[in-house]
Amino acid sequence: MRLADFEIKATIGTGGFGERVKVAYDRMEGEWRALKVFDKSVLVANDVLASSYVAAELAMLRRIKHPFVVELVGQFHDAAHVYLVLELLPGGDLRRLLARGPLAAIDARFYATQLASALEHLRDESVVCRNVRPETVCIDTHGYAKLVDFGFAKKVVKRTLRTMCGVPEYVAPEIIENRGYGIEVDAWALGVLIFEMLVGYPPFCGTSPLDVYKRVLKTDPRPSARCAGEARDLVASLLVRDPAKRLVHLRSHPWFATVHWVALLAREAPGVPFAPPRASSWPYHFDALDEEDAETEEPPVSAKLDSLIAALEDEEC
Repeated sequence: MRLADFEIKATIGTGGFGERVKVAYDRMEGEWRALKVFDKSVLVANDVLASSYVAAELAMLRRIKHPFVVELVGQFHDAAHVYLVLELLPGGDLRRLLARGPLAAIDARFYATQLASALEHLRDESVVCRNVRPETVCIDTHGYAKLVDFGFAKKVVKRTLRTMCGVPEYVAPEIIENRGYGIEVDAWALGVLIFEMLVGYPPFCGTSPLDVYKRVLKTDPRPSARCAGEARDLVASLLVRDPAKRLVHLRSHPWFATVHWVALLAREAPGVPFAPPRASSWPYHFDALDEEDAETEEPPVSAKLDSLIAALEDEEC
């Protein structure tokens, strides 16, 4: 693969390490793709952190194959950039849906089933995502939800991780307290997300990150009629502060009792709540950002970036 194989239409997103997500037409395959573009000069400037983020995402997307995880189509690099070629998810992210207001309970459960399935698969692989939130869940061509960001994902044994990562509203207590954590932090984040889908705002809010952390550690979510019955019980089971007592066998909960998991994995589940735009409109319906691509001189290569480039070239398409 090379950049000339793609007709780039628009930049539709940006990230914390200078990455840009672009809608692009793959001339070789006749398919629309999402190009995740990393600037090598930014990776060099941030050395270990940024390069590790890209390497982790590449490694995990190569490894994790699941109906509700975004598909890595390929990867390549040139003098100035690293490119991850991903399937295009035209429905946008859950944040975009939630901007319209809370979801109906049946719709929230529909998306929660896909996330529960994906997270259980990660658990079986001993992988923790560490970045489950509305912005990292996107809707695919057929209206199903997929996890899309694995830059913070990591293979984990028991509760041995200590790195602080994640947005404050979605961070589990054990991360804040730096007492070692594992796969249970994804279950906590799912509980926060289910609550937000049902109610319209996260269960732990504050005027600053520190205020949010205090609430995560000390307060319980305010009861809401929109999160009641089995949904409330599920959220309570996920938002248990002791990770050893937190629900991680997600599909066993009664809120999911009517879910046909085989049909879901085959993407034949009834009740898809949102139909994304047809392919003919894909380049045009996205909220494009105002951006001009600048030509960049070839940056100096650090040892960390060198190893990332080697990993890219190992399986370059």
